[in-house]
Amino acid sequence: MNLGGTKILAVCGASGGHIFPAVAFLESFKEIDPAAQALLVLPERSSMKKIEDSAFQVKYIIFPSVSLKLNSSTIKNLILLVKGFFECIKTVIKFKPDVAVGFGSLISLPVIITAWFLRINTIIHEQNVIPGRATRFLAFFARAIAISFAQSRAYFTNFSSKLVLTGNPLRKSLKIIDKKSALDYFGLKENKITILVSGGSQGSKKINFTFLNAVNLLENKERLQVIHLCGLADYQELKNNYEKSGVDYVLYSFFDHMQFAYSAADFVISRAGATSISEIIFYKLPGILLPYPYAYQHQYKNARVLEEKAVSIIIKDEELTVAGLKNNIEAIIGDTAYLQVLKTNFNKFGQDIDSGKLLAEEILRL
Repeated sequence: MNLGGTKILAVCGASGGHIFPAVAFLESFKEIDPAAQALLVLPERSSMKKIEDSAFQVKYIIFPSVSLKLNSSTIKNLILLVKGFFECIKTVIKFKPDVAVGFGSLISLPVIITAWFLRINTIIHEQNVIPGRATRFLAFFARAIAISFAQSRAYFTNFSSKLVLTGNPLRKSLKIIDKKSALDYFGLKENKITILVSGGSQGSKKINFTFLNAVNLLENKERLQVIHLCGLADYQELKNNYEKSGVDYVLYSFFDHMQFAYSAADFVISRAGATSISEIIFYKLPGILLPYPYAYQHQYKNARVLEEKAVSIIIKDEELTVAGLKNNIEAIIGDTAYLQVLKTNFNKFGQDIDSGKLLAEEILRL
């Protein structure tokens, strides 16, 4: 493949966990090959409905999810799904990429299979430790399979020769900011322990109120301050309760400048989506992980990557209680030496890598 005008087509699912790595990869590829033509294909229902980026084109295709329950809505969605498949096929044929890159989800199937049929180079990227069904199926059609975690090798024993460990590409906006500047951004103090709480992009009622109730039980809660990303549904109720708690806090229903939140935090209480895990590793933030209990235990396996290195504690959803969370928070904020040991343990991950650049270089190698 010649540099200067490479045509890259990337396709991914509707969630931020798929979209952020795809966008980060395209940004990295454009840095290496500024003349590249890049197209990102997304479902119309994408959680990032409109992406404005002059570096690449974006095409939204109506590609609904389909329930297994047979009803009028399911039949309608099946028809739209078939139309979406053909629209994906037409997009590949019209764009004529040099390489097609799939980042998971059902919409990747028609794109990658069409590219394979047309003898276009294909590569798939898996963000989680446990590969999704689309990635497992497409492993046969891909010339290379990029994985974010070494633990994923166990799920691709029949395709080991195709595997390459790149990590999970992170957004270019995620820079490490001076801690004082990050704290100043939120109006928080330097002499307190800062906890970042996140229940995922939609928020989690269970995490939101279990955490707040746990904090209210702490005897030394004046030592801490909180950056809490709660989702829209619980925002007002949480705000009212925080006002009564006496804890210094900033509360957001949605927050789009995570570089400040991560840089300000001393530790994190978080779900364990693939992007969150990769960002936690990048910022070397110890903490408490609360994996989402569904979706084939993807998040639990992701969280185990951090637990195995002794940088995080896992509390399973069915074991999450106010008293248990309170005790774990107390163990961390009550022993600054322990918190420092957790941070030092991040050195076990080895040298920091630029995953977007590695993935781009792997594509150029093809």
